[in-house]
Amino acid sequence: MRQEILTADKITFTYLDGTTALHELSVKIPQGRRAAFVGNNGAGKTTLLLHFNGINRPDDGEVRYKERKLDYSSKGIKELRKNIGYVFQDTDSQLFAGSVYQDISFGPVNLGLPPAEIKVKLERVMRETGLLALKDKPPHALSHGQKKVVAIAGVLVMEPEVLILDEPTAGLDQVSASRVMDLLNSLNNTGTTIIFSSHNMDEVYAWADIVFVLKDGTIIAEGRPADVFRRRSVLQAASLRKPLVLELYDNLVSRGCLPAQAEAPATGEALLLLLGAHDVRPETREGKSHVAGV
Repeated sequence: MRQEILTADKITFTYLDGTTALHELSVKIPQGRRAAFVGNNGAGKTTLLLHFNGINRPDDGEVRYKERKLDYSSKGIKELRKNIGYVFQDTDSQLFAGSVYQDISFGPVNLGLPPAEIKVKLERVMRETGLLALKDKPPHALSHGQKKVVAIAGVLVMEPEVLILDEPTAGLDQVSASRVMDLLNSLNNTGTTIIFSSHNMDEVYAWADIVFVLKDGTIIAEGRPADVFRRRSVLQAASLRKPLVLELYDNLVSRGCLPAQAEAPATGEALLLLLGAHDVRPETREGKSHVAGV
């Protein structure tokens, strides 16, 4: 069983305008997993994520990192953010330096690391994220997708154990979104815990290990994506839709066109391979699907 790396224990949070965004919310994030938080606007996703690295502090309840309650002193927060990185949805609020190199170097410089060590760290991160050719460019001159990668690189240079991203692919074209998700996949494969929020249910279904559904500041469901997204009552309560690949697969199984699998396909490519393996092709009459030999 995996150890929980982050825990929220009955946390409540109210904004200054009186809006209570989280209501005695409890959640445990297993170490090394890819955890997604979904829910409609106002459900509390961003508010919750901001608690995990100490930007928000609960009015009641507590947040724990590796079973230790967060220390909100300046020293405690500085230490916490070495281990828990946060990438905002709006990258323009995170990028401020005159060049990509300067922006990525901000964290290590702020920690007072030796210049030679900083240079090694930056070159490694820029090489891994494909940013070496852009190192002298001003961030404001980059595309939205490039800005997102720079923001991620600025966190990665700190070598965090946990990377939190608020809507990592929002506003990105398909190519840029795929590049960001490939980068996150590579990080997770080396042991980094990835936590993200998203309104893209297809992306969440294809990529997350565990999904948490929020509604009105509480968790109303959690578990494996295929299990959660098959719960019609949960989807209706949270105003979410079933991922397209899962909808198609379940429909084909219910019609007898495909045998049920132990694991439902998570991507369109996986579903196509499954269809090819069972020779599913259009029927010549009544517009129905047909499995050869059945």
